[in-house]
Amino acid sequence: MGLLSEGSPLSWPETKRLAPHVQRHGIEQFINQFRRLKERRGDSLKWGDEVEYMVLRLNREARTARLSLRSPELLDQLQATERQDPSAAPSLWRPEYGAYMVEGTPGQPYGSIVSFFNTVESNMRARRREVEAILQPDEILLSITSFPRLGCGVFTDPPCYPTPTAGSSQSLFIPEEVIFPAHPRFATLTRNIRERRGKKVAINMPILVDERTPRPFSRGPVPERGLEPLTTERFVIPKSRYGSTDSYISECGRPYNDVKLVMDEDLLARLREGGIDDLLAAHVAHLFVREPISLFSEKIEQDDSVDMDHFENIQSTNWQTMRFKPPPAGSNIGWRVEFRPCEVQLTDFENAAFVCFVVLLTRVILSYKLNFLIPISKVDENMKRAHRKDACAA
Repeated sequence: MGLLSEGSPLSWPETKRLAPHVQRHGIEQFINQFRRLKERRGDSLKWGDEVEYMVLRLNREARTARLSLRSPELLDQLQATERQDPSAAPSLWRPEYGAYMVEGTPGQPYGSIVSFFNTVESNMRARRREVEAILQPDEILLSITSFPRLGCGVFTDPPCYPTPTAGSSQSLFIPEEVIFPAHPRFATLTRNIRERRGKKVAINMPILVDERTPRPFSRGPVPERGLEPLTTERFVIPKSRYGSTDSYISECGRPYNDVKLVMDEDLLARLREGGIDDLLAAHVAHLFVREPISLFSEKIEQDDSVDMDHFENIQSTNWQTMRFKPPPAGSNIGWRVEFRPCEVQLTDFENAAFVCFVVLLTRVILSYKLNFLIPISKVDENMKRAHRKDACAA
């Protein structure tokens, strides 16, 4: 889950006008945090996981399964222990984009001794039971990437309907009520992304024609989007902010950075002046060519010596497969790396297997000083290939 600042969301024109302010001060916040913590040494390994769940309501007589839009109500109950005593909470629960979703993490991080690997699956099972205990009799909890009937007719409970000319998304398929309503971040992101693009988000999938089944329908022609000359924007960015990571920040990865980064040269110079090494400075300057897409009026003016909200605003809206995360402001948490490309699995056993494997793999690589790096251009190519049909055989 990304930054969840509280406050009054600004419109897209207001947010865009303040983008240079957020970018400049976000860089200053990162520099100050880096200076405070650059000499930190001796931390032992701590690690954890996030699992996103969706709640479904089953009608066995009608043979329907619909998304149950009760996550605000469920989260209020799930977070009760944490509100009273955070150190006593067995699990931590956070909202996600959908009003049918909840996100769970362990109450405390796992440690560096081997016995922690034996607790991951049982912790995930306990989290699942924690939610299931407060579900209604006809509700179930699933951990799957995407609901198969998302956008198909009536797929929510209670029944909701798209509003193509109103609301934050103005979607042809997804009702406004599907967006988590209890925090303004989600609807604000949706509205501002649409207004920034100047059109609705369109995910056009290839039509697979089968002679034996009815043809799929279309609601209007599919437009072809081309590259237009820059008028108000400063950069042409070849990739979406949703995608594979764009550079290595370790010294051993330097030879494999074979794709030129789009960077704000002024911010890069300020990072280098602030004592940030060239690889990390390039990574951050590249992230900060992106504009903030959500901003709250109460968070415009900040104390860069202690606050991190402007930095996290842009950092948390770059959804790449890897994320290098500075410690939060005012926290004893250390530097973190978030490994993000794994798809959530159906069972706790499978999810635990992925989590444990990733952590064990990092230990093997570091212990034996192995080098599995490939050029960033190949990382991009592999990610594109992974999205094809029958990708494993491609």
